[in-house]
Amino acid sequence: MSAPARAKRARTNEPPRAVIYVRQSLYREESVSLELQETSCREHCVRHGYRVVDVIPDPGISGRKWDKRPGIQRVLAMVAAGDVQRVIVWRWARLARKGLYQHLAIDTVERTGAVVESSTEPFDTKTAGGQFGRDVMFAAATFESNQKGEQWREAHDHRRSRGLPATGGPRFGYVRHTDDGERYEPHPDTRETLRWMYLAYVDGHGFAAISRELNTRGIANSRGRRWAPKAVQTVLDSGFGAGLLVRDEYQDEKQVSIPIGDREWMPGAQDPVIDDDEWSDYLDARYARTHMAPGTINPKHPLSGLMRCGDDGCGRGPMNRRKIGPHYTFTCVNHLRFGTGEPCNVMESRVIERVKHWLGEVADDVGTAAQRARDAQQAQLRVRSDAEAARTELGRIDRELAELTRHLVAGRVPEPAYDAARDELMTERGAAERRVAVAEQHTTPPGPPPDELARDLLGTWDLLPVLRRREMLAQLIDRVEITPGEPNSAGRGRRRAAIRVVPKWEAEP
Repeated sequence: MSAPARAKRARTNEPPRAVIYVRQSLYREESVSLELQETSCREHCVRHGYRVVDVIPDPGISGRKWDKRPGIQRVLAMVAAGDVQRVIVWRWARLARKGLYQHLAIDTVERTGAVVESSTEPFDTKTAGGQFGRDVMFAAATFESNQKGEQWREAHDHRRSRGLPATGGPRFGYVRHTDDGERYEPHPDTRETLRWMYLAYVDGHGFAAISRELNTRGIANSRGRRWAPKAVQTVLDSGFGAGLLVRDEYQDEKQVSIPIGDREWMPGAQDPVIDDDEWSDYLDARYARTHMAPGTINPKHPLSGLMRCGDDGCGRGPMNRRKIGPHYTFTCVNHLRFGTGEPCNVMESRVIERVKHWLGEVADDVGTAAQRARDAQQAQLRVRSDAEAARTELGRIDRELAELTRHLVAGRVPEPAYDAARDELMTERGAAERRVAVAEQHTTPPGPPPDELARDLLGTWDLLPVLRRREMLAQLIDRVEITPGEPNSAGRGRRRAAIRVVPKWEAEP
């Protein structure tokens, strides 16, 4: 028995204190009400002379979801604190359905000197026979749980084999028919709304912006409720509107969350409301934003995450956008928080003007910026060409090594000659592998030419949503660096901060 438990028990001779734990199963056929469980447990406590100090429920929670059950965690905390000496459950299976968690709960309780008892399955667990009987009950509960899980998986697999979602119910943008076999058909009113949701995301709107627009229009979700950003994400990520079914994994009637990058889809029986290209565009946009920094997924400004301080004294930290009076400025975060380096502030309007001027140079194919962009393009072409040549060389060497080995096995080449030729080929192979590695390290994914991208961005600057502008700028700009101005000669104030646009092709790897 733990020290807290011994100390509390020594202070009083009162009857053993008991906590009743009740859990309602997710499965309807064994969903015994919490009230019935509590009544049975209270009768058990009266028969044994226990004083009930609390009743802790876990309503509608799976017995396999140990970390999702706040009730059982509260019970174990009371036991550890020495507040109770008995934990009363209706059946042993109420503790948990997985063997690991069952024995973990029992061990956690018994190490404190407390005892777990069942009101309907009484076993004297102080004896070997009682422990065996309890373990049999645990094994039966685990078997039953696993069997139900298999039945759910079989039911889901059967539905998917017919081109239906694993679980029934409404789907936004579709009408569910059950009169002549279950089927889903595009809804005449909401199908275009669903298509608009996909296109809006590709155009740069986030899930929050889409949900706000839907709620503003008074468009309810498939359950007649207001939209939340997570609900928009779930609908679009499912691929149902593209005529697909996601290969979801299920456990205990609950869908296991799978990251968008790890999902697989299969054809469904429903007609799509978006075509293959629109679905591909959506996935490309989702994958791109998945790898964006958290502060740039739903940016409030097109330069979010791109602004950096150029002062070594503050560690060249990020810059935040702040409103000072009627104007917005970018301010060094490190100097603001820790007082490091020199004060660094710059008007937002100046930064936007400088960035647009730089974009104009690139777009017009004039000036230093444009020349360096062209040089970067040529360098990338050379790098990709060298990588391809090195891979071709690797293929040739591997074919010669295979041929050399066949000659050795056939006895056409003596072993000393084989060793010499193989060593020479392996030296060549190592050099080719190094060329490929260097080329891949310096290769960037091919995209629109910088001048074309800059022209598109400038031409549609005021029409594009913030996120789309941010994505296009990030393809061209590594960072916008702000260097604090020097003190002026009069010793009053500072000169204007310097603004430097650092393009992708000049950034250090």
